[in-house]
Amino acid sequence: MYKRYHILILLLAFLLLTGSLNGQEKITFPLIDKATYNHYISGNWDSILHYGKLAKRYDISYYYLDLRMGLARYNKKQYFQASRLFREAVKKNGIEDLPKEYLYYTYLFTGQYPRADILSRKFSPNLSERIPGFRPKFFTMINPETVLSYTDGKKLENQLMEESVDGHRHITSRFAFFQIALSHQPAACLTIHQGISFLHKKNILYFLSGASEVFLPDMRLNQMDYFIIPEFSFRSGTSISPSFHYTGINSEVLETINSGSGRNASVTLRTEFERFLLGGIEITQKMWLFDLTLAGSYLARDEGPDYQQKIGGVFYPLGNLNLYLGADYYFTDLFQSKVLFENNIWHTIIGVSIKERVWIEARYTEGNMKNFRENNNTIFYNSTDFMNRKAQLHLSVFRKDNKGNFYIGGRWANNVAPYVQGVDGVTDMNNTFEFNSYTIYGGISWKI
Repeated sequence: MYKRYHILILLLAFLLLTGSLNGQEKITFPLIDKATYNHYISGNWDSILHYGKLAKRYDISYYYLDLRMGLARYNKKQYFQASRLFREAVKKNGIEDLPKEYLYYTYLFTGQYPRADILSRKFSPNLSERIPGFRPKFFTMINPETVLSYTDGKKLENQLMEESVDGHRHITSRFAFFQIALSHQPAACLTIHQGISFLHKKNILYFLSGASEVFLPDMRLNQMDYFIIPEFSFRSGTSISPSFHYTGINSEVLETINSGSGRNASVTLRTEFERFLLGGIEITQKMWLFDLTLAGSYLARDEGPDYQQKIGGVFYPLGNLNLYLGADYYFTDLFQSKVLFENNIWHTIIGVSIKERVWIEARYTEGNMKNFRENNNTIFYNSTDFMNRKAQLHLSVFRKDNKGNFYIGGRWANNVAPYVQGVDGVTDMNNTFEFNSYTIYGGISWKI
């Protein structure tokens, strides 16, 4: 008798538990809509995201759900995720202003200013009163920058003068660099960057020919570079930026040795002129929490063609610009003194913000950086010696109104100067001289 009661009680408990589980699994549109609305009114952003994930699992998708989830992400400062949700909301309902307004701000907070400008062209009259739409601007930004660099090459004069084979070696002693760049925005989808830079450099030259051996510590080199980079931006988050450079170099070279040797040699110098063109293209795609980049460039010089390709990306794990991690891989093919160099270069970066006004970046690059070009070719390391490792610390401070920032930084680099043998000028990469360089720089980016 008691066994029958026990069996009935167990069956009843099983049925109640099964019904409870079935009730929990029954996710419906009314349930999702009511729950997300109530949590939206209460400002429970995590709960909205919880129900939003449940809805996605059950293929429930509609305008207000995307809007509420976007607002939840926005209030949690997860702007990259929020922008995806607001875009979906705009697709489902292109009449409402609210998702467009928040989408506009997510673009601003993630540095996607061209996408914000493109979006503003579709604002309603009411929204345009609060947020003025894009207007062409002849000047949008000015960016002066200066760089000073010194090396310890002079300290190692005795090690330089130990060669037994005729040839020469160039080592950077110091340089000063100044650049001023301007940005123009004639259309929401087009920003044009252009600039001019000047480099004044002193090189150390070691030269050996038979019994003649000289050490010249202050060989002058001047470089002028003009660049123009039109940046085409698209609503999808794609940007395409071709770049064009014209570079001119005037450098002192050794013509004859009149008498003496070492530092005390009497020599005749002449000035050589070189002009060359550089062309490149960079394509960047915004994808969720990532920026993916492909780039390539071609440099035409007297000593042979020079190709550089790049693939890389940046990851924003917090969904905003407060923390980002990036890596780039470069591979280059270039000729120097009749030798083809195939180089692989790795570049890594980590950046963090302090109260969203101060950004600190640490960067590290390794590989043979002969004629290395960075930042869509606006930074051009052009020299007969080259870096093979560099570490950099960069600090940016933004104005409260976000209309500009100033930045300073420092860099250490380990450099390599190969020995160029004989009259034919064959580069001997088995005979290299290493030295260190120390660089400081600073500049201002100011919106006009």
